[in-house]
Amino acid sequence: GAIAEGTLRFAEASLEAGADGFFYAVQDATRDVLNEAEFLALGKAHDLRILNAVGGRTGFTLLHVCRTHIMAEQVADYPVHAMNWECGAGNPTLAEARGIWRQTLVGGLDRQGALLRGTPDEVTAEVRRVIREAGPRRLIISAGCTLPAARPDANLLAARRAVEIPE
Repeated sequence: GAIAEGTLRFAEASLEAGADGFFYAVQDATRDVLNEAEFLALGKAHDLRILNAVGGRTGFTLLHVCRTHIMAEQVADYPVHAMNWECGAGNPTLAEARGIWRQTLVGGLDRQGALLRGTPDEVTAEVRRVIREAGPRRLIISAGCTLPAARPDANLLAARRAVEIPE
């Protein structure tokens, strides 16, 4: 409760200071840490308190569901515009996520793959694969989690160009 209260005060202060959106990360919606009953009691109630308080005051709210073996169905009703998560590793694929979440999907790119170690052509191919798998609507191409700072800028540019220039 104390963490939720502090997070809510921070979110409200950020919005009062002029923030246009809100990024909210959930790290306990994973079967590796809690079972569903524990998550509902210890996580979801606090998450919803924060998101409901912020929701009507922001133009864009992004939920990041961190870790592996996430409880995708348990966060499907969160009042957010977009969902970000790491595909694979026991998490929903892009196609599976379409059947779980109504929100815009944010992700699809392997943050340890072509973006980090590949060539611009490999990044372009990965972006186009993501678009084919997820469909072009309600999709923001991104990695599923943070990118290492030491990644080739040419690969980020290739990802941007791949969505700007049709096949």
